[in-house]
Amino acid sequence: MITNKCAACAKPLEHKAPRCGNCKTRYCGRECQKQHWKGGHKQMCGRIKRGGGAEQYHADKKYKEVVAVAVEKCAEETKGQTCFICTEGAERRHTTNEGLVSAYCACRGTSGYAHVSCLVRQAQVAVEEAEYKNLKGEELEPAFEVWYRCRLCRQQFHGVVREALGWAAWRTYADRPEEDWCRDGGMLQLGNGLCASLKYEEALEVNKVLMALRQRTVSNDSGVLGALTNIAFCYSHLDRHEEALAIRRQVYVGKLRYYRPADPMFLPDVVNLGNSLIVNKCFSEAREFMAAQSSLAEQKNGADHEYTLRLRMQLARAHYRDDKVTLDGLRVAVPIMEDVHRRYLRIYGDKPFVKAIEEEAMLVRCMRNVAEKHGIELIRSGKYHYEMTTMT
Repeated sequence: MITNKCAACAKPLEHKAPRCGNCKTRYCGRECQKQHWKGGHKQMCGRIKRGGGAEQYHADKKYKEVVAVAVEKCAEETKGQTCFICTEGAERRHTTNEGLVSAYCACRGTSGYAHVSCLVRQAQVAVEEAEYKNLKGEELEPAFEVWYRCRLCRQQFHGVVREALGWAAWRTYADRPEEDWCRDGGMLQLGNGLCASLKYEEALEVNKVLMALRQRTVSNDSGVLGALTNIAFCYSHLDRHEEALAIRRQVYVGKLRYYRPADPMFLPDVVNLGNSLIVNKCFSEAREFMAAQSSLAEQKNGADHEYTLRLRMQLARAHYRDDKVTLDGLRVAVPIMEDVHRRYLRIYGDKPFVKAIEEEAMLVRCMRNVAEKHGIELIRSGKYHYEMTTMT
């Protein structure tokens, strides 16, 4: 059931921990197995075996539960609509009836409705066709993308539909050998799907199992670093910020062996480390780090590149969020935030996240104006209120 804990006592398990000989449920030892057998597993064991074993049975069960939640959530909006893939509605002729989902990507109109099972089958077929062409390992990645990205609008799925597709990917490939790339990919999609539903504790457990799997099966550490990145992401959303920072430092140093500075594939890790430095109030280090990284990113990728803009925002935040913020720091932060906002507005238009950047730029400008008029101590004291100031 993709867990590293005993089914009876929830104690962390070793990779080769004992299993039920019939259904493959995992335990920390024979005593727990006996206790679990008497506590109800005896009645469930045969059913779990018929369902494909513990991992497969659990994945099927969770997939059905999550699909039901997604369908119920979209029920009102999808009344009378049809799936853009099979062109049928909630009542189907040749397969089990299933409600529709909507608003799971950026598609609009009739392209925005689908059965989750049709999205699943679409992804399965894409991978099957790639495997039929004898593609292996990372060569399968473009096909595997159909598990998490819409083929029409090219945007990633989100919310509970992303979680359902994660469970579907895992149950599709759970019975494959550990070394199989698709098994790894299915587990990765499950972790990402749980994050999309804000289930960070569950996602953390999945990503820990994924990291252990990659440590056993991958010849280099690049895959392990990827799993560590996901673990740090979960830690940051669980307010375990010091642990997230320690991992992101490790990932940054590790990935320097594979990427040049300012490489677009490396920049997300740079941004993650910058965020953790600011959250952990390592402001002096953050300013030095972000100044160097934003300059490199701009030289290599241009001033309008997404990650150049993110890094420059982080540089501004490292100045104005400091508990010991200075007037000079605010004077540095203001033009950076205003320039970032202008660029985002020109590139993306008046989107909600651009509006949020505009408000942040106005906040920093107000902080500078108040500091210039009343002194920096008012800002440092925390008595300054953005809403009560005149924005000039």
